[in-house]
Amino acid sequence: CVAEEMGYVPNSLAQGLLSKKTHFIGLIVPDIANVYTANFITYLNQYAYENNFFLLLGNTSGDIEEEKKIVDKFIGKNVDALIIVPHNYRNEGFYLDLIKSARKKKVPFLFANMSFPGIKSSFVVPDFEEGQYKITKFLLDSGHKEFVFIGGPKNHYYSEIKYQGFLRALNEANINPKEGSYVECGRNYTFDDGYKMIKEYVKTSPLPEAFVAASDLIALGIVQGLHESGINVPVDVSVTGFDDIEVPTVKSINLTTVHVPLKNMAKLCIDILKEGAGGNVLRQFVLQPEVVAGESVK
Repeated sequence: CVAEEMGYVPNSLAQGLLSKKTHFIGLIVPDIANVYTANFITYLNQYAYENNFFLLLGNTSGDIEEEKKIVDKFIGKNVDALIIVPHNYRNEGFYLDLIKSARKKKVPFLFANMSFPGIKSSFVVPDFEEGQYKITKFLLDSGHKEFVFIGGPKNHYYSEIKYQGFLRALNEANINPKEGSYVECGRNYTFDDGYKMIKEYVKTSPLPEAFVAASDLIALGIVQGLHESGINVPVDVSVTGFDDIEVPTVKSINLTTVHVPLKNMAKLCIDILKEGAGGNVLRQFVLQPEVVAGESVK
C-alpha cells in the first residue's frame, strides 16, 4: 500500500467528520491529583483502550465554571461520549445546565461516582452510605462504642453521605454520637490533612475507641500522627479508612477499610458507552462496597 509505505497516519478527527465517530471519550474530573481519582482514571484508560476508545482528560480543579468550558470544548471536538465525575458540591441545578449542550448535540454522557435524583441520566456510582454503614457496624460488632468521624467540610457530598451511613449504624445500636463526633480535617482528603488534624487533636481531646476516616489517606495520616505521639494503633485506638486504594508511596499499617469497586465502575462506564447508552437509553448501576479487614482495628 502506497499510503503505508509513505508512513501515512489517518487523522482520527478527520475520519470522525466522515463517520461521525472519533473514538474519543471526554472525561471530566474535579482533581487529577486525588489518588482515588487517579486510580479510577487508570482503570478507565485501560478499558477504553481495550475497546478502541481514547480518553480526553479535563481537570476542573473544583472550578465549576471551568467544568462548563471543558464540556463545551469536548463537544466541539466531536467526542463520542462524556464521562462526568462531579465535584464535592452536589449542585443539581448546575449539572442540569451543564448537560444541556450535550443533549442538544445528542452526545451520550453518564455520571460516575455521583448521581442526581432530578437528572435522568446513565450513572455508575458506589453506595458510599452503605459502605460507611458496613464498616461502622464492623467496629460495633468488634466491641467499639465511642467514635469520632473524620471527614472534609460537612457540606461536601462524599463526607456528608458517608457520615449518614455512620450515623445510621450508631442509631441502630442505640448510640447517640457525642458532641464533637464529627471533625473536619481539610478539603482534599489527603495524608497531610489527617496527619495535621490528629497532631492537634491529641493535644486537646481524649481519644475515642475508634477514628472513622472518610478516606484511606486521611486514615494513614492519622495513624502516622498517632504513632509519633506515642499512641499505638490498634492497641490504644482503632482507625478505619475508606476506598481501599493503592498508595505505593505510603508504607504503613494494613488498614481496615471499605473496598470501592473502582475497576468494575470503570468497566461499566466504558461498557455503557460502547453499547450506545447514555443518550435516550439509560443504564444505572449502584455498586456495593465491602469491608476489608486489616490490622488497624482492635
